[in-house]
This record gives sequence, structure tokens and C-alpha cells, in this order.
Amino acid sequence: MLIHDSFSSIGVTLAIGSTLLLGKEFTYVGRSGSMTEYRHEPAPVASNALRQAAQLPWFAKNVVLKALIATKVIKRDWPY
Repeated sequence: MLIHDSFSSIGVTLAIGSTLLLGKEFTYVGRSGSMTEYRHEPAPVASNALRQAAQLPWFAKNVVLKALIATKVIKRDWPY
């Protein structure tokens, strides 16, 4: 399963947190930018959750950048 805007969009990240973070059906494979891959197979809950939680600093950076753009502190085309 591929999910776009993972750890980039607040709503998508909340959905991942509520359904996949501690889930047992899907194993977190990895992320490329905001595209995240999950495999439908039994997941070792603790290590799977930790691997996903490791993406939260990247998510926090995106939220801060979006807030700065929305408040026009930085321009949308600013090189980040």
C-alpha cells in the first residue's frame, strides 16, 4: 500500500498514527519524501511503531514550514 503525503500532511499523519502505527496487519517498509510504503503482512508491533515514529521529526519540520509559508514569514519558493 502506498500513501501519499505521509508525515507531511497533518490529517494523513493522524490517520497513519491511529490505524497503522500500532497495527498488526501492515508492515512499514519505508518512505521516499512524502510517499510511504506499507506491506500487507504481519507486523512486529514494537519495531514497526518505532520505525514509523522515527519519521516524526520530518513531519514536525513540514508542519513548521507550512505554518511559516501560511503566515508569509517565508515564501513558498524558499529553498528548504
